[in-house]
Amino acid sequence: MSSDDRYQEIMRRLALKQQEQAAAPQQALFSGILDSLNAVGFLEAIKKRPPAPLKVYGPKTVASPRGEWVGVVVWHKPKGYYFYQTLGLLGIWAQVIEGAVQVMVGEKSLPFQGAIFNPESYYHHIRRRFDLYYPNDPDPPLQALYQASYHADQRLLVRQALEQALRQWVQSKLSHAPPG
Repeated sequence: MSSDDRYQEIMRRLALKQQEQAAAPQQALFSGILDSLNAVGFLEAIKKRPPAPLKVYGPKTVASPRGEWVGVVVWHKPKGYYFYQTLGLLGIWAQVIEGAVQVMVGEKSLPFQGAIFNPESYYHHIRRRFDLYYPNDPDPPLQALYQASYHADQRLLVRQALEQALRQWVQSKLSHAPPG
């Protein structure tokens, strides 16, 4: 590595560190909101009792490097050896939209991007992380299953609405289950 390349790498790392430090207060705010809404607990409950046709992994906290949002996600796929082509990402995110803090529940699909499907490696790694075989794209989806402005004095109402949205998601997965 030349000295110019090394200098550029050091400057890139410094800029990234400054960006992370600038985003820390906003991320702390979003993390506190998700914590007050029991986001991890709701997704952990889905993992413990997933809809019958799905295998669910996670939860994992994710955040935008620029502090635009923070979320908690679980990833899921249909049970079975051959259902690896697409992974579902279900999450709860907090972010600022049009000057107001918004909380949303959303889901999106991630296509398999591994060079080949090696089941032994795949099933070892998928329990811990999704970004090895699928795009590292934990951004909030464009379409929300539920979205609301967050106000601390209405926290319990938002929490109930989040729980209801997740129940509806579970029911939708059960109603689309193959017969048998």
